[in-house]
Order: sequence, then structure tokens, then C-alpha cells
Amino acid sequence: MNQADPTRKKVAFILPLMGGEMYEVYEYIRKVLEENIPDVFVTAIPSGGMGATRPYAIVESIIKKDYDLFFTFGLSTTLIAHNALQKSGKKIPFLFTGISSPEEYGIIESLERPGGNATGVIHTRQDIASYCDFFVDCFPNIKNVLLLRQNDGLQTVRKLLLEDVKDEVQTVFNYANQVIEFLQKKSIHVKVISESNEIDLFKKFKVELPNTEAVFLVEGARLASWSCDIQELCKEKSVVLYNGSIHAVRNGSSLLGYGIDYQIIAKKLSEQALAILKNNSSPQTIPVLKIENARFACLSQKVANSQNFTVPENISRKWNIKYF
Repeated sequence: MNQADPTRKKVAFILPLMGGEMYEVYEYIRKVLEENIPDVFVTAIPSGGMGATRPYAIVESIIKKDYDLFFTFGLSTTLIAHNALQKSGKKIPFLFTGISSPEEYGIIESLERPGGNATGVIHTRQDIASYCDFFVDCFPNIKNVLLLRQNDGLQTVRKLLLEDVKDEVQTVFNYANQVIEFLQKKSIHVKVISESNEIDLFKKFKVELPNTEAVFLVEGARLASWSCDIQELCKEKSVVLYNGSIHAVRNGSSLLGYGIDYQIIAKKLSEQALAILKNNSSPQTIPVLKIENARFACLSQKVANSQNFTVPENISRKWNIKYF
């Protein structure tokens, strides 16, 4: 069979990047679908990330090709998919995650009964206090932090007047600012590097690295393309690398992390996908699942050993740290 076979189920994933947590979710669901649906066609399509125009073209292509199901990650792509399907009049189902309040944006009618083409799995926003407190508990003597973030998202949105994604971009920037404010209240000096270009950001990072004790990757997924380079440089300079990405800790590119367990989300999305593809259930009757308390603290044992770092037993118990 080939992709054009009308009897073959076709599934697409619109991914921000071909890496990180979202790619792990894709790999998990792909395997589940291939094990349960004969000859299913599953593809991953990178969207270019937040603020990019590419998701519009991707969604239009999915609609034209009459996919049986597709997945969106994040508010902007989910809104684009929702609006495009409304304009097309087609009833292609899709599953979303990476957003916290889909009902507020009109994507669904309610969590219990979505009432449209979409349902999915949502989670609460990052707990900034816990995210920062975990770091401070592990490194109470660190007083100089370097925080990296890219600022192209908001500029791109303003330039193109993409109303659909303004809220998401602003949320990311507010989040970074709240992290800075929280650390400053702990008497920690924060040096921020914010550039629109990854290369320029990395150059400045290398210049500032000798002057800091720790590096925060606030937008770990966006910086995943060179996080291994960051890890090597931090290791060389004995600088702590801290990430909100569990994936970065699991694969050994970050020492510590406090983030969401996307394996739970992947499992629940798989169940919803099978209900739609195998049981012919409609998204409008499949409740949106809200994952509570899915975030946890973790540590890369490999990186810790290389840096001769040990978490005190009382801190390990307090945070119930998961070791990779």
C-alpha cells in the first residue's frame, strides 16, 4: 500500500522542532498507532516554531489531503488549525496539547464536551516558584546567573500582525521576566542575553560564560539545536546548566531540570487517537483531559558525576528528585 491508498489511515504531527519533548511524544504515539492500526501512515512535519508562518501552509495542506487525524502542539498552531478547519467546512479531527485554556480561545466549548473537531490533553502552566526554588535549594551559594532567550517570536508576530499567536508569545516573555524577578528577589544577579538570531545569541553566551556560575535555558525547546554545545562549554567552565526541559536532562545535555512529564501526555493522547481512528469516536464527545501535578524535579546522574555534584539527601527527599 502507498500513502494514496484510500483505505489507509493517515496521521500527521505538526511539531515545533524535530527534537525535544514534542518529538518524544510523536515517537511514542507513532509506535502505538503502528502497533494497533494496520498499515497506518504517520508523518511528522516541523512547523518552524512559535511565530512562524509555516503552520498556516501545513494546516492547509493537511486539510486538502484529507488526513484522518492530526496533532498540534502549542496555542498558535492549535488556533491556526481550528480557524482553518472552520473556514474549510471540513470535519477532520485533531488532537492538541501544550496549551492550558483551550476553551478561553473558542477552540472547544468545554473540557467535558469539546463540541467540535478537536480534543486533547492539557496541563497547567509552569510553576515558576517551584522551578526557581528547586534550583536555589540545590545551589544556595550561587549568586550570578546567565539567562538565555530568543526574542524573534514577538518581533515576528508584530511584523506580520499574527493576532492568533500574540498571546502565546507574550506568555513566554512574561514567563522569562517572572523567572528573572523571582531570582532577583533571592539576591541572585541575573544577566540576560536576548537576541533574535541563534548564532548571535550563542556568540554572546560564550563571551559571558566565564563571568557566571549558572546558565538558565528558559526556552529549552527552542535552544535544543545547540544545547549539547552549551552543555560542553558549561562543563568545561564548571558552570551549572539548568533547564525547564526534562528531555534535556534525560539525554544528558543538562544537569538539572524541573518540567512536565510528557510521557504521561503521550500515553493519554494515544488513547484518544485510538478512540478516533479505531472506534470512530468523535472529538466532540471525547473530554479534554487536564493533567494535574505532572511536573517534577530531575537530575542527570551522568552530568552530576562528571561535575562531582551531589544533591543533599534532605533536598532529594523534599523534591522527590527523579534520577536519569
